[in-house]
Amino acid sequence: MQHADLTPEEVALIEKYRSKTVSPEQAAKNLITEINDQRLAAEVTVAELAKKSGLQVTQLKNILGMKTDPKLSTICKILNALSLNLKMEIQNDG
Repeated sequence: MQHADLTPEEVALIEKYRSKTVSPEQAAKNLITEINDQRLAAEVTVAELAKKSGLQVTQLKNILGMKTDPKLSTICKILNALSLNLKMEIQNDG
């Protein structure tokens, strides 16, 4: 796969999570882990992120602790609050 239009950080993330088949549970875990890593790197507390995203602190803690399975719209609220974007690629494995 060519990565000419990606930053070195994006390439590293792709390689970090590359797999031929990822279970839905593992994909969700990878996404939440990356969101939490980005939150920590930005030095944003859970309380601050909850306020910015419009979520309750308890709800956000459960999401970041992988105790609940959030909707994509909730993930997008969290990403927006961190000024992050989600890039998705759908592939036919068949």
